[in-house]
Amino acid sequence: MDLFTNNFLNPLGANSKLNNVIEKQATRGIFSFPRNRTSIELGNASVAASLGGGYEYLFFDECKEIKFAVVAAMLPTLMENYGIRCSSCKYTKHGGKVDYYAEDFNWICPICHKLLIPWQSRAIFSSNAKILTGNPEYDWFPILCNSIGEKPVADMHYIYADSAASMNPDYNKQAKASAIALIERIPGLEHYSEAEFKNVNNSPGDSFLNEPDLEKLFKKGLYSKDSVKEKTFFYLDTARFGDKIVLFGWIDSGISRGIKPWIALEQCHLSIWDPSIEGPVSQKRPNNKGFMLDEDKLEATLLTIFAGFPNLIGVWLDARGHVWVLDFIKRFRTNSKITYGSKFRKFTGNDSDRDLGWSLFYDKAAAGHIDLIYHERYDIEFAEATWTRKGRKLKVSERSGSHNQKSRSKKHLELTDAVAISCLLANNDVISASASLVEIHKSTKEIITKRKGGNIQPKNTLADKFGVNKLNRW
Repeated sequence: MDLFTNNFLNPLGANSKLNNVIEKQATRGIFSFPRNRTSIELGNASVAASLGGGYEYLFFDECKEIKFAVVAAMLPTLMENYGIRCSSCKYTKHGGKVDYYAEDFNWICPICHKLLIPWQSRAIFSSNAKILTGNPEYDWFPILCNSIGEKPVADMHYIYADSAASMNPDYNKQAKASAIALIERIPGLEHYSEAEFKNVNNSPGDSFLNEPDLEKLFKKGLYSKDSVKEKTFFYLDTARFGDKIVLFGWIDSGISRGIKPWIALEQCHLSIWDPSIEGPVSQKRPNNKGFMLDEDKLEATLLTIFAGFPNLIGVWLDARGHVWVLDFIKRFRTNSKITYGSKFRKFTGNDSDRDLGWSLFYDKAAAGHIDLIYHERYDIEFAEATWTRKGRKLKVSERSGSHNQKSRSKKHLELTDAVAISCLLANNDVISASASLVEIHKSTKEIITKRKGGNIQPKNTLADKFGVNKLNRW
């Protein structure tokens, strides 16, 4: 009602001549034009409000918010409205009084003798893009637009604008750019920018990352290294058989970019093993049917790799559902031949932690703050990684149909999930593990407040210094 009043009635009311032609029945939302014997009626988008008399025109605005049940209930009100009208004067005839299908029908206006033309009642639908729900009852408008765009029909006209500037003379480009930048700073909510500002329908089930963001991920010339002097942390995605074992090594690339530690990550090592086939970490199963993980071989392989990383901050092993990992970690912690045994830790995060990791992964990818070593496996996994929404949380999973046993090994998110968990670790545990005792002592000392002129002025805490709100530990 307010939109109609501000954009239609108020301009008419500002004109002394035009203002006299309107009769308002504001309580019913009806605005009549007696001279033309026409009226405009405003209604709510509900089935109950749609039941009534016939109309010559129906205009549905913001169709993305209207259930199709309302449209279906309103369309029959157009069925009895048709006829002929003069192409020059106001002569009009309606409905059953007109039989212009008869061969002897007179197409000449009885008043001005100009040509008569047929008219039909019409429905007009308008809306911008929306976040698709997967339910046609609510997604009917973009479905209809796509159908008409692909297969045009004579009785339907489809007008699409990909730019607000072409439709609105008061369009503010700077305001749009600022609004988009604001939304896209929030991980997992970028689809609202696509719908509200770029007029692109998108839905749960769309790819986790778009092409421009994917291109940022893989740094040209980046390869897996056997030795690195910088501070490094590792994450090992574990498995006994079936899934792959993935080892990721990371260094902090934020220093060279002038940002806080571990905000930007660069992959320095990548190893992938399949324990279900013969290889450097595999052994025959007891029944001689296939292969499985050999923990002794995996231990020896890891010790060889870590020898080339003298500034090892920590090694996190995925212990979610893998009880054997806890005993495997003890091997390193009790190994007196190595100095970094205490740096082996378990990762036992839950689904919420995983979801947070994927959100951080997206945030870093969109900002260009993560560089990956390319592997062909990424092509498969990024094609399968789709986002869904559960309440207010962003969730990433395999595309529908990827969960059967035959396709799991081909499409299961292994490398990408390991990247997401690595982003989570970099955001929490790695920061606390990388802080030396000297840094911790210094930061603790800075917390002590100094009284100046009666005012207490606290210094930055360790969490503030390293850019986190909470230092979580599993």
